[in-house]
Amino acid sequence: MMSNPSVSALRLSPRQAGERGFVLVSCILILVVMALLALSMFRSVGIQHRVAGIVRDKQQALTAAIAAERYAEWWVNSGDPKAYTEASSTACLQVTSVPQACDSSNEIAAPQSLPWSVGGAAVGSTFAPSSLLLATGTPTANALSQAPGYYIVLEKIGPCYSYYKYRITAYGYGGSSNSAAVVQSIYQVGDGSGCYGDE
Repeated sequence: MMSNPSVSALRLSPRQAGERGFVLVSCILILVVMALLALSMFRSVGIQHRVAGIVRDKQQALTAAIAAERYAEWWVNSGDPKAYTEASSTACLQVTSVPQACDSSNEIAAPQSLPWSVGGAAVGSTFAPSSLLLATGTPTANALSQAPGYYIVLEKIGPCYSYYKYRITAYGYGGSSNSAAVVQSIYQVGDGSGCYGDE
């Protein structure tokens, strides 16, 4: 009797039949592991984008606060320091677009808490040059959520008006109103060596 060679070639030993099932199971396990790795990578990329957005907002807020602070320093340094008298108490207890130096009785108690207030009244000067890009409605990548601002306090006048010492506090917002930065400096005009004009 003649055996059919094709039929005998299809017969597998029990050991070979078990190996075929093992290959299938191992391929499925490898695919599951690769799918889990791909999901974790997608999740990681999403987190990195959020962190980058937060860092960008914080940097924008700090840059806006520093720009407002430098503008206020320029304002107190331009012209005759004696001309910058302390603004009246009522003028300091409002938000304005005009720079003003307030007396130390109107000092902001907690400058790190925004918005600023003194005695329950909102205070400060806004800094909004024409080149400032403010977001309207939905926040955008390069726009600020609010205009930066500053508050100038005349801390001390030297003898014979030889110097003026100012405390300048400024704030800025990033693309989101949740990201804000506050900076503060003491700025002195005059060196204290002589008198400016008449007493």
